[in-house]
Amino acid sequence: MIRNYFLVTIRTMLRNKVFSLITVCGFAIAIAAAFLLYQYVQFESGYDDFQNKRLYRVSLKYFKGESVNGGNASNTSAAGPALKQEFPEVLNYARLVKSSLFTSSLTKSVTNALEFSRPLESSLVAFNEEYVYFADARFLDMFDFPLLSGNAETALKEPNSIVITESVARKYFGDEPALGKSLSLNREVSMIVTGVLKNIPENSHLKFDILLSYSTTGSTFDGDNFWGWSVFYTYLELAPGSDPAAFDIKINTFLKKRAPEFADYQEYHTRFALQPVGDIHLRSGLNNEQSPVSDTRTTYFLTLLAVLILFIAWVNYINLSTAKALDRSKEVGLRKVVGATRQQLVLQFLMDALVVNSISALIAGCLVTALWPAFQHLVGKQMPLVLFSSPTVVCVVMLSLMTGVVVIGGYPALLLSSFNPAIVLKGKFLKSSSGATARKAMISFQYFVALLLIAGTVLLYQQLSFLQSQDTGYTKDEIVVVEGPAVYDSATNSKINFLKKSLLEAPGIVNMTSSANIPGQPIIETTGISRMGGNNDEAFGSAMLGVDTSFFSTYGIRLIEGRKFTDHETMNFRRAPEAEMIRLVVNQEFVRRMGLTPQTALNEKVRFWWGPDERNAEIIGIVNDHHQLSLKDPFEAIAYMQPQWTTWKYFSLRMTNKNSAANLSLTRDIFKNIFPDNPFVSYRLNDYYNQQYQADKKLGQLVGIFTGLAIVITCLGLIGLTVFTVSQRTKEIGIRKVLGAPVIRILYLFSHDLIRILMGTYVVAVPVIFFGGQQWLSQFANAVGVGWQVVGLPVLILFVVTLTVVIIISLRRTLESPVKALKYE
Repeated sequence: MIRNYFLVTIRTMLRNKVFSLITVCGFAIAIAAAFLLYQYVQFESGYDDFQNKRLYRVSLKYFKGESVNGGNASNTSAAGPALKQEFPEVLNYARLVKSSLFTSSLTKSVTNALEFSRPLESSLVAFNEEYVYFADARFLDMFDFPLLSGNAETALKEPNSIVITESVARKYFGDEPALGKSLSLNREVSMIVTGVLKNIPENSHLKFDILLSYSTTGSTFDGDNFWGWSVFYTYLELAPGSDPAAFDIKINTFLKKRAPEFADYQEYHTRFALQPVGDIHLRSGLNNEQSPVSDTRTTYFLTLLAVLILFIAWVNYINLSTAKALDRSKEVGLRKVVGATRQQLVLQFLMDALVVNSISALIAGCLVTALWPAFQHLVGKQMPLVLFSSPTVVCVVMLSLMTGVVVIGGYPALLLSSFNPAIVLKGKFLKSSSGATARKAMISFQYFVALLLIAGTVLLYQQLSFLQSQDTGYTKDEIVVVEGPAVYDSATNSKINFLKKSLLEAPGIVNMTSSANIPGQPIIETTGISRMGGNNDEAFGSAMLGVDTSFFSTYGIRLIEGRKFTDHETMNFRRAPEAEMIRLVVNQEFVRRMGLTPQTALNEKVRFWWGPDERNAEIIGIVNDHHQLSLKDPFEAIAYMQPQWTTWKYFSLRMTNKNSAANLSLTRDIFKNIFPDNPFVSYRLNDYYNQQYQADKKLGQLVGIFTGLAIVITCLGLIGLTVFTVSQRTKEIGIRKVLGAPVIRILYLFSHDLIRILMGTYVVAVPVIFFGGQQWLSQFANAVGVGWQVVGLPVLILFVVTLTVVIIISLRRTLESPVKALKYE
């Protein structure tokens, strides 16, 4: 019996080649698109799934009254040791901190850049490294990052120990074993390689290339008891059976008692936030993350997009199946006359759906395999392709396949098999209002989905273009950044002065400045600031950015009140006596946080923490706000300071656009002449800054492509329905032409129903588009607004697509001779 059902299905498909091809192609595209999106969502949702499930990060959340007023992914250095000492629930703790914050205890001078090198017989292998962190001894034992060589328990225990990834090992040592060999840090400290890790997986929220043992920091300050510097990523391993919710309450009660000056002011409160490591990538919502994170809204949207694409393909099948009911009605009638039961008829139509789904699934599998490299490039991530090796994936595929069979085969089967033979043999189903109404409703659903997807794509691209085109508060188009040298000697100051003099004398270079950070990256140095003589309740967080006297002129940051730094006002912030008055230039947001105006804030005295010590400062100038990070975020308070040290991490050069390649080549030659053994690394600030929008850009491309696929699948359905409608009205076309009807009038007959459905659906979709767009834009500090393009372009695009499909399909039959049309059938 099953064999017979299968043969009938194959014969039916061969007899209706156009409809079969449209259905199979639509399904194959939909299944492939849904599977690609499913793989991406699974990958995003699976961040840190390979880690111990009892690992938690202790972050900070800030409250004003009872309302959350921000948060920080990092914590103080004392949090981990204090919690381990106080609570038996804590088995282990580990801290991770950016190594450039501590290099003053490793080298003779304070530096921001980190160079690792290895001497060879006739050369030196040297690279500046960015992703370098200090880690506690238990870090590798707590986290499941596989070691290729070395011991997880001891690799980070001793001072001057270094653990590197396999890619870093290959860069410095080639094919030689790296374990036990040494790397020189800034050519002053010898670090022994005590472990080699497999490259950090893509789906890990922790991204690093090199780990240094935390004990290497030495006795810079008593970190285990210091509650004032929130730059340490702190992780806990809880004992089996611990209740995280109850523990979260306990640690905040403990925080109030142990560090009341840190936790509680009159109005502002700081609280610990316990986060499962597996939740960090999608559910962070905090500042200062160690690596870029996503959010659940994106994964929910992409999941919904995959389901909607499948639904569009299912609707196509149902529409075409019911539209072809007249042809199948004769088959149904004859089967019933010869004794076929309704159950048998239902099974036959379900077999049709099963065969179509199965063939489409096989084609989709081939499409996914072929398109996988391009898809990885599109999303910007290296992901494993899981087809049939995962039981979960197999179950999802089978469940989706069977759901499709029941959904798309069930409705036509129950509908056609319900009529008695006399009615179906007369072909009256086609004339029934129920069949036409159902088809119109399903076409309306397809239009509704397409309208929402097109509107979302337009809004996403508009918002991204808006963010990239807005004034950031400084000049970035003409800036080229050169990373400073990591290796210094007693002549460093004179070398940097000579470098600046040489570059400014070069043609095409207008200005040059040195700084600890550049726009487009978070400022690591942050502190709490309050007015001198005020109380702690007035304190607020501020970034501290080290710059030289040329910073504001080079970046075009405008002075509003007061003055800029002079050359003699350099201060050694790390070792300044407490009574020394430090000069600060601050931005407008800093002044707003103080509750003052630029005029009243000038010469105001403030106090702030720098490491373990409190410092006094005077505001000598106020400059305009600039976006240190993307325009997705609000302005942050920034205090600019002019440090005494000269070991800058970045040199920013303002160049003319004319012959910029020659300018850059000349810059490289001058730099290598003054610092011959240091790597030369440069990039355009505009490109570097726009990297912040890469995730949004990738999402826009992803949504745009899959929205296009949804429109293609919708068009396939329109093609099938138009072909069917034209074939059913061929004689009518001939009669109308004989009576003198123009071609445009006949084309109107085939399109006006679809256009009416489109316009009716559009009326319903407009409020949804407007409300949904406003909700999505609310997450941005700077938003473009829901304009006419978002509301108007979707319906215009679908109007043109619908007319084009109808005209192309029906025009040939419309232009045929009336005699041929009247002889049809």
